Parts: sequence; C-alpha cells; structure tokens
Amino acid sequence: GVFREATTEFSVDARALGTAGGPHVKTRVSNPSGNLTEAFVQDRGDGTYRVEYTPYEEGVHSVDVTYAGSPVPSSPFRVPVTEGCDPSRVRVHGPGLQSGTTNQPNRFTVETRGAGTGGLGLAVEGPSEAKMSCTDNKDGSCSVEYVPYEPGTYSLNVTYGGHQVPGSPFQVPVQDVVDSSKVQCSGPGLTPGVVRASVPQTFSVNTSQAGVAPLQVKVQGPKGVVEPVEVVDNADGTQTVNYVPSREGPYTIAVRYGDQEVPRSPFKVKVLPTHDASKVKASGPGLNTTGVPASLPVEFTIDAKDAGEGLLAVQITDPEGKPKKATIRDNQDGTYTVSYVPDTTGRYTILIKYGGDEIPYSPYRIRALPTGDASKCTVTVSIGGHGLGAGIGPTIQIGEETVITVDTKAAGKGKVTCTVCTPDGAEVDVDVVENEDGTFDIFYTAPQPGKYVICVR
Repeated sequence: GVFREATTEFSVDARALGTAGGPHVKTRVSNPSGNLTEAFVQDRGDGTYRVEYTPYEEGVHSVDVTYAGSPVPSSPFRVPVTEGCDPSRVRVHGPGLQSGTTNQPNRFTVETRGAGTGGLGLAVEGPSEAKMSCTDNKDGSCSVEYVPYEPGTYSLNVTYGGHQVPGSPFQVPVQDVVDSSKVQCSGPGLTPGVVRASVPQTFSVNTSQAGVAPLQVKVQGPKGVVEPVEVVDNADGTQTVNYVPSREGPYTIAVRYGDQEVPRSPFKVKVLPTHDASKVKASGPGLNTTGVPASLPVEFTIDAKDAGEGLLAVQITDPEGKPKKATIRDNQDGTYTVSYVPDTTGRYTILIKYGGDEIPYSPYRIRALPTGDASKCTVTVSIGGHGLGAGIGPTIQIGEETVITVDTKAAGKGKVTCTVCTPDGAEVDVDVVENEDGTFDIFYTAPQPGKYVICVR
C-alpha cells in the first residue's frame, strides 16, 4: 500500500510508441477531498518515464495517466492511501556518523520527508553514557546531537516507525580531544650537558592532559641516521622513552603526539663522549701534599659525577716502587672513597685513571712521614703458643703459627705494619691485630724452610 506523507513512485513504459522520449506523459493525482497532489514526471529518454508523488490525505486517490493526451490502459488508477511509514526512505547523514570526540557535541541530521508518518527513535550505546538531544527543524528533518564521555566505538540506533532506517545501527569511533600543546617532556635524556654516548638515556612524556593519541619519538644522530628508541606506556598518563646514543655529537629528538609536534620539539641535544677524565676530581687527606702519617690508614675521595661512565683504576706504589693495596668503595652517587695504609716512610705515587685516561694532577706524589718513636717498641715472639722471649729470634717453625707481639705503649702515635718475605722473595699473608692495651699481635705461618725477612714498622 501507499502511506500518507510517504513519497511513492511508479513507471510508465511507452517504448511501443517510441524510444526517443519526449513530453508525452502527463499525470494528475486527485485527493479524496477533490484537491490535486503534485506529481513529478521524469523522462528517461528511452521511451520510459518515472512518476513520483507524495499523498497528504488518507483515502482513495485517483491517478490519471495520459500519453499524448490519451489515457493509458486502466487509467485512472485508484490508489488507497493509509497511515504508516516507509523507513527505507529515511536519510541519515552528518559528520557525527563518521567519527566523534569526547566531551563535545557530535552532530548528524535525520530526514524523514517522504517517509510517511511514524515515530523517530534514537539511541546510543557505547563505553559510556552519552547525552543525546534532538531538534525538529519543521521541514521534515531533525538535528541530533550526542556527547560521549569516554573514547571507544559507539553504536547509534535510528528507527522510524519502530524499524531500523538504512545504515542503522551506525558504528562510530569516538576519540578524546587531542591537544599536543599540553604534552610535557622532561628528564635527563633531554638535558644538555649530561647525555653521553653509549650510555642509556631516558626521559618522560606526560600526556595526561592532552587526550588519547599515538606517541611518536624519533632519535636522529649526527649524520641524520635514525637510531633505535623504546617507548614504555606507564598506564598513568605518562610514557617513558629510552634510547642509547651511539656516538658523540649533535642529536635531534622529535616528539609528536597525534601527529603534531609537542612543545619544544624537536629537541636539540649535544651528546658528550662516554667518559671525560678531565671532569674527575680527587681530594682528601690521603692526597695531602704536606704529607700523610706513615702506618695510619688514610683516605681520599674521587668525584666522577660529571665525568660520564668509565672504569676507575687506582694504582699506588710505595717508596721502593712496589704496588700497595688500595681499597675502593663505590658510594653509589658518582663518588668513590679510596683508602690505603702507607706502612713505610717515604714518597708514594698514586696514579688515578678514569675510562683509561689519567685524571687531572695524576700521578699524585705523597710523602709518608714518621709517626711515634719506633725505637721505644718492644717485640716478643711465640710459636705454637710457646713464648720465645724478647726479639724475633733466629729460628721459627714451619707450618706453625707464629705470633709477634709489639708493645707500642711508650712509642707514641702510630700503627704497626709488617711484611714477611719467604726465601724466594714472595710475601706471606700477615694479619696485624691491634689490642686495647697498646700492643699489636702479628700472625703468620712459614710455609717452607729457609731464611725469612721480617720487617716490622
């Protein structure tokens, strides 16, 4: 049937009378009230015609069709018109059907002209509730707005007379509003004067106020070569960028959000050498140019905070040119504490290298000065727990622990040090224990027979 206010059409085939077309077909549509309804005739130019009209009254309409003034067979046609609608004639269009943005009105238009009379239904489903409003334009169309609050895909349902219109439900991707100007980049990986070659670098990108969009980071070296970069999403509105510059020189770091440059991008970063020994500083009492007390532990500090990453090497030699043990403690803040015991008087040489290069003022030449009065020390020896009396004694036992006790109570300030050399010149492990009564115990075990050289200072 034909519905009131629903555009309807029919065809007239006059090819038996000619295929050239022409203004031969006329149509007259009479309403039940006796008034006429406008009809539109389209000449297809091949002997056929398309006729369209929209009835506005309920009841039987009379449709007269003539060709060259003569009624066509069965004309006039009696066409009953009833209330109803044709959802297939509803048109829905507008940008709000293609894509949408959160927290902003997204618009589309629904045209029901020629679709009959029916109820228009609108519904939206998606990741969040969406506010929707509809305005009747009084011309057979209405303007629809909806405001989603979360990004994602939304389903827009448009029905007419309880039936889906063409294209419904519409699947609409909704994204946050993206404002790259609200992106913030910070961190040591972008800070001039601290980025070094072959050292892992990092910086943070805060996009929490900029909406949701893809982040793009490109790191280019001195010759424009693009280097690897890793971006880690922290799931809190920030992302961490990691890269390792392969060489020293000028680097360019481009950061784009939603395909737009962020503030201050591209960043210009001068990459320094991996390490710079000239930036290392050494200071402390263990490097005192006026001298250090012999036999007492001394220490000094090496500051490599501004020198990049390198291997620290400290070599100390005693007045005889023999290597002296040095203890290096990493303070985990870019500084190191070096301690040593100058057990003999004389000049010590301290060579300090960082990353294989000597630091400023290296090698240091430090003089160990006498402390106390060694002539006032007394020495006793015991082997296997049996005392041998004063002095070190001419004979010691192989394989038994020898204890040399040094009484320093009358000798003043100082510490006892000892070296024991085997007949072939090797040093024996020696333990020196300071007692609370002003004495020192020296423990060692002779591994082989022969003449030993024992130096107690």
